[in-house]
Order: sequence, then C-alpha cells, then structure tokens
Amino acid sequence: MLAHPKTIKPLAVIFAVLSAPFAYFIYKYGVAIDRSMLMNVFNTNSTEVADLLSVSMIPYLSVLMLVPIGLTFITKIHFSNSGHYLISSTKLIVASLLLAVGLTYLQFNGIS
Repeated sequence: MLAHPKTIKPLAVIFAVLSAPFAYFIYKYGVAIDRSMLMNVFNTNSTEVADLLSVSMIPYLSVLMLVPIGLTFITKIHFSNSGHYLISSTKLIVASLLLAVGLTYLQFNGIS
C-alpha cells in the first residue's frame, strides 16, 4: 500500500541501506537480529562500535547497498490507475496472508 510513485524508490533505498548492515552482522557473527539486539545498538559506546567495525565490512556493505540502490534508480516503474492498483494490492495481500498462514500451519503441524 506504500507503493506510491513518489515513495516507492526512496523506501527501496532506505530498506537497502538498513538491511545491508543487518545482513553483514548476521553473516559475520551468526546472530539473529531481534528486539534485544536492536536495543543493544542504542546502548553501545564508541569502543564497542570500533570493535565491531572492520575493513572487511566495506566491500560487503558496498555490494549490499550500492547494487540494490543502483538497480532501484535504473528501473522504470509504471503505475496503473488507482482502482486497478487497489484491487491488485488487495489480491496480493490476501494471497500473501494465505501463504503465510499455510506455511505456519505446515511448520507447526507436527508439534501438536
């Protein structure tokens, strides 16, 4: 629903910039990023930050940020009229929810 002609590309860039460091730390340290990890980010001091940053992080982040951002800017997005867009978005949301519920059911079916 946020896919508006004026917001879609800036949001894609924001998501690319935010997801790149998360992907790096998940890969490098094998950690899961959850709420407590995000809270720790805001409670770190400069010494801890310096210990986590490394030169090997630069190419990794460059690829994970610059490639998606570059592809975002060169991709042409054509929007249909509002009515068709609303119907298509509603179908996509319903299909996604059904898929999520179905996969969750299959995942936890053997537990109960």
